[in-house]
Amino acid sequence: MPGLWEGMLVFLRAIEPGDVDAIARLDADHEAQRMGDDLRFPRSAADTRAWTESQHTVGPDGDNVRLAIVSFSEIKLVGLINVHGADRRHRSFEYGITIGGIDQGKGYGREAVHLLLRYMFEELGYHAAHATVYAFNQRSQRFHEAMGFTAGGRLRESHFSGGRFHDELIYTMTAREFADRYGGTY
Repeated sequence: MPGLWEGMLVFLRAIEPGDVDAIARLDADHEAQRMGDDLRFPRSAADTRAWTESQHTVGPDGDNVRLAIVSFSEIKLVGLINVHGADRRHRSFEYGITIGGIDQGKGYGREAVHLLLRYMFEELGYHAAHATVYAFNQRSQRFHEAMGFTAGGRLRESHFSGGRFHDELIYTMTAREFADRYGGTY
């Protein structure tokens, strides 16, 4: 039986200093950057190394955390997933995920999100997960809808990318919706 942080395709773990080359590849994947966050200035190898090593020692900030997504088939880092905006009082959190372009469409993201949601809902007792998706990212919209998230809000023209403003879509899944769809407790 797989462990708490293991699926059939991937496992989640802390970022390690040895991940520096994989992090540099993700940094160089400008399309993945644009779809999940913002395009950033290039950083030096030394800066990438320093950031990666800092993540190794940072650890969680309350329930906010950044984890590596590692494929079992190649034992390589294929992406990152994070929890941010975790609010214990209201029992809601936001999450973000980046999978490198070469590793997209293999089920890694679906499994990583499933592992993270199961932990946040069933172990920490959170009630709702939120994800922000840019309106130009139809792939992420289809992904979240297929996972069982519901589009629940729109921040109009709040994200600037590629020379113009874009809407941000807010997707939500509750713990009950997760349990109904994937089994488990609520």
